[in-house]
Amino acid sequence: MSGIRPILQPQSRSGTIFSFTPTQDQIREPLKATTASPETVRLAVAKATVYPALPKFRPSTSTPLSSFQGVRRTVIDLPSRFVLITDGDMRVQLIHKEKTIECTVNSHILKRTSIVFSVMLSKDRFKEGTELSQSTEKAELYTLKLHDDDAPAMLDILKALHYWSREVPERIAVQDLVSIAELSEKYDLYEALYPWTQLWMPHVKHLAYKPGYEHWLLIAWAFREKEVFRELSRTVILEWTAAGLSLHPSLPDSVVEKIHARREGTIDSILAICTAYIKRYSAFDVARIGCKRRNQACETLMYGALMKCLSSVALTPDHHSAAKALSVKEIVGKLHSLGGKIFNFVRDALCTPEFPGGNASASARCGVHGQKEMCPGSTFHVECSFLPSMLEEVNKVVENLQGLDIDEFESRKVNGTIPTSEVQAVRSDERNG
Repeated sequence: MSGIRPILQPQSRSGTIFSFTPTQDQIREPLKATTASPETVRLAVAKATVYPALPKFRPSTSTPLSSFQGVRRTVIDLPSRFVLITDGDMRVQLIHKEKTIECTVNSHILKRTSIVFSVMLSKDRFKEGTELSQSTEKAELYTLKLHDDDAPAMLDILKALHYWSREVPERIAVQDLVSIAELSEKYDLYEALYPWTQLWMPHVKHLAYKPGYEHWLLIAWAFREKEVFRELSRTVILEWTAAGLSLHPSLPDSVVEKIHARREGTIDSILAICTAYIKRYSAFDVARIGCKRRNQACETLMYGALMKCLSSVALTPDHHSAAKALSVKEIVGKLHSLGGKIFNFVRDALCTPEFPGGNASASARCGVHGQKEMCPGSTFHVECSFLPSMLEEVNKVVENLQGLDIDEFESRKVNGTIPTSEVQAVRSDERNG
């Protein structure tokens, strides 16, 4: 079995045809020298033909990760034809503006590994299935044309499904992984591609938190990377503005809507804190006065400072509609920019001003200390500022903000025990919102 080598068939006008399916003679040859029974040989042939072993992955420590982060394969670099299985009953054409790649495949493999292909290629249900059935009766190969799919990514998927293990890359560029994630969602291939995603993800997962994370959200969604999905969705909630981020169009509407709803809820909570402070200071309730010394002058000054500060960053109630166009991060940044000291000081009642000569219009002086300003009896009221407590409440809102849990979505809970029709209904509902 170890002596089996890929077969390189002769070139044709449309390109090189590759086949990695071993012939029966290649499989029988190593068994001739043994005392194996004919039945053992027959089973060995069947097993090796249908279930070739996946190669063991031995990562090379000498290969820098940068080699796999941005270099993408192009359609022009690929052969034009592939025979992925010798007894294939249909062809898949990957149509690109620069080139068309044709793959001979087995429809039963596609239907077993993908709900979408199973429905599409079922007889009497869709045009593709009807034409496939008719071509089988005529002993002709039906051709399924895929115009919109990323050709290199779809080719890798078809190779993986048809056990071309050595031809599937062990490491992959992030943009190729995005394309595979998109196709995995489109054709429902998570289970079929699981061994490969577990091979690819460790080498690129560290890039998920760098600029461009928006498309990583699709990767995390498609491949059930729960922690990455939770953290990235939280980042999107914090940084998404009304204009929106460039989220991948393959993300279901249900995900986008939950991100939007959680963002709006967080902004509403922060603006509600600002409004609550305005109401508190405008009430002039002695029992709820914010000044440590119950100084009404301090309270009045604080109310004016609060309104002036919130107005300076356009976060007063009459600006709330415009504020909701900002991101959570921008709103919190505006509040933190107000600084810790709102005003200098308020004179306490300890020092009673007197007016020399009874002239009420003269500058007030402290009757005890005889000083016009900065009297030792005066007390700084910076500690009475509303800002520290208000920012503490705002910070708690942000700290308690959770990203989305991937298990919140019904389609991520689906397993093989649920009927196909129900799976389709669930996923269709999510995609359509």
